[in-house]
Amino acid sequence: PIARGNNIQVRMTSTSTWKANAEVVNSLGQVVWQQQLFFNNGTQVQTLSNTDQLLPGMYVLRLSADGQQSTQPLIVQ
Repeated sequence: PIARGNNIQVRMTSTSTWKANAEVVNSLGQVVWQQQLFFNNGTQVQTLSNTDQLLPGMYVLRLSADGQQSTQPLIVQ
């Protein structure tokens, strides 16, 4: 869980340069936040910006790129 207003960081390891769309989805399936991320070759940490608008609750962080998708539960306190 993260405290409301704290940064959310995404850590990825890649063998190429690519961009992804990051979305935070609420329990109703609505996209409540989104940002494009750019990754280079190797391991990187990206900070998601302007996430302080997320109210306490359960969300899903969804990353999509090149037709593939990855999800991670996200709890904001």
